[in-house]
Amino acid sequence: MEPVKKKAKTAAERSEELMSLGRASFVSKSGIAKLLATIKSDGLPVTFDRSAQFRARKHVCHKGTPYGDLVSTMMVERVDGGEAVLAYQNPLAFLYQVCRESPHYAEIVRRALDLHPCSPSTPWTLILYQDGVDPSDGLSNNHSRKSSVWYWSFLEFGLRHLALEEVWGTVCVMRSTEVSKMLGGTTTLFSKLLSLWFGSVHDIRLSGVSISIDGSLRGEQPLNATIFAKVGVLLADVPALKEILGCKGHSGHKPCCMCRNATNHTIHGTPLHRVSPDAVPITEFDFELFCPYTNDSLRETLRRLESHHDAYLAGTMTKLEFEARESVLGWNWTPNTPILNEKYRLNVASSIMFDWAHVYVNDGLADDELGRCMKILQTNRASSTFAELGQYVARFTLPKSSPSIVRLFSEAANKNNLKKGGFTCSGSEFLTLAPIALRYFEKVVARRQECTKWVDSMIAVLRVVVILMKLKSGTISADRLTTAIMHHLQLFKAAYGDGAIRPKHHFACHLGPMLRRFPFLMSTFVHERKHRVVKKYTRDRRSLRSWDLGAIEEITCHQLWELGKPLLRTFATSQPRGKIFDVLLELFPCVPTTATFTLVNDIKVDGGAANAGDVVSFFFDGRRCFGELLLGVVVTVGDTVYVNSVISLWDLATECADWPTFFVREGRVVKLPLDSLESVHTYSMSTDGQTCMICDL
Repeated sequence: MEPVKKKAKTAAERSEELMSLGRASFVSKSGIAKLLATIKSDGLPVTFDRSAQFRARKHVCHKGTPYGDLVSTMMVERVDGGEAVLAYQNPLAFLYQVCRESPHYAEIVRRALDLHPCSPSTPWTLILYQDGVDPSDGLSNNHSRKSSVWYWSFLEFGLRHLALEEVWGTVCVMRSTEVSKMLGGTTTLFSKLLSLWFGSVHDIRLSGVSISIDGSLRGEQPLNATIFAKVGVLLADVPALKEILGCKGHSGHKPCCMCRNATNHTIHGTPLHRVSPDAVPITEFDFELFCPYTNDSLRETLRRLESHHDAYLAGTMTKLEFEARESVLGWNWTPNTPILNEKYRLNVASSIMFDWAHVYVNDGLADDELGRCMKILQTNRASSTFAELGQYVARFTLPKSSPSIVRLFSEAANKNNLKKGGFTCSGSEFLTLAPIALRYFEKVVARRQECTKWVDSMIAVLRVVVILMKLKSGTISADRLTTAIMHHLQLFKAAYGDGAIRPKHHFACHLGPMLRRFPFLMSTFVHERKHRVVKKYTRDRRSLRSWDLGAIEEITCHQLWELGKPLLRTFATSQPRGKIFDVLLELFPCVPTTATFTLVNDIKVDGGAANAGDVVSFFFDGRRCFGELLLGVVVTVGDTVYVNSVISLWDLATECADWPTFFVREGRVVKLPLDSLESVHTYSMSTDGQTCMICDL
């Protein structure tokens, strides 16, 4: 009897088998399982008691460099006349050390030097970011560990690398209660931290920081270079800018630190635009009416405030008169403001970058308007509801690394959102929702011709959010962004009236000019992710004795450990099991029998992490393609490592700018290097599984 020949598998059958085996092969490990696996592979450490950890931490953080210890302290003046200890991570020593010890960070620096040669005449641009972090429970009555946290990096790293938490140094973690006791508060803290870069002994603008890069990742000769830098970007939301610069902020007569004559129309008392012909309310969206500060005019304003303060101290001006001058000028007086310090040479007017995420999606314009619009639709008994939007969202499949957004439309959430006329979600959840919600309003709600002026405004603001999400591609011009923002603001004003306009509507007007000034705009989602490290080492730090010093030492040790690992294209690994071996041998027939296979998942790409079963974009035969990621495989042959992705390649069915459609069944399986992966995407599969609509942002 002749043996029965196996029927050759079709591409679709191979794809389905790979998909099922690939998904089944990734078995998550609990924390204790990972700990035991590490002990099994590496063994127990020689010692692990608290005193040993303390000594090791001190050894790492007080390791000497030409620019001082990695962590040090300085004395600052308090309001009561005493002195307090300010613990900080030395940024110059940190840059020197990580370039020597982290080949992956050093490679990012080397690439930046290739693209942007550094010299005293062409210094790099230093980015500073400040935010408040509270590790305690939100329902806690005691928030004594809420901290002022400061991060820094270089603009020349580029948007792709700045999206990595590891490239941001943490220069300071100081409890807010201690900051409030400092003379001048956060503004003085800002000035003290600036002295770490621009000090009397080491000045990164004048003498620079000498670094050494070994070139091992490139197989090149070591590189010695000097990094020069100046402060060029102050990235923060407006409340943080109020703290570090001393401007009035949202609640003041002049809520915008960028405009000399922009006034609040909902202030208690008489708004300035009603008594001064030069003042313009923020309800106006003709940007030509506003007078933006220049670096010189802002310094002149603060000098006038200094002279008023001198008059107040001399007794020629009362306290009420001085406070009135502060309100009219829109700035609070602070001692030794860094803006007027010639050593720092802060060009604040040209350095401020608003965080667009806080403007639009973190209790911002878009998520707030979604709640308003759905409330109006319900009030007018329209067909569109939160429940219907939730059903529409459920048709789409998100990347496995994305937060679930279906829960945002539970019955309880819908009832609560309608009651308050808002929409509760996190910033990352709203960004995941935005392109789907835009399609819902365009394709479903708008066609019903109900509450058209509110729906038109909702569509316009969602289009702005989608454009902001596309900034990472580098294809959005400042004019296009400005046009979209102004179009939405006019529609919003027509729909809701002047009373609904918030200072954030005015701040949005500045995003277009900021994009024209800088090569790109950054959001602070990377910093929100980085806050997890701060919370990790401050949540359980109960004793407040040397709290700031211990926290920054722990964080510094963690950063050095992180920087010792690869920063780009990182992934999680697992061992193949069962029938997956047969598939791998079929995929890689030329490898020797001594080769070992390792499966990879959580592959770091633009837009998140790609996992088996996600729809991804990638480069194949010199063109951008789409398909389903079936497997990620590391093949080790001796000392040689090959990192591959196995993808089901799909064919284009209908071309569309943001939502192209692809044939699924007519694809084929391809093997590509892992570096070919570009992004991970949200998609909607047809009911028959023949076509797939992909969100391409």
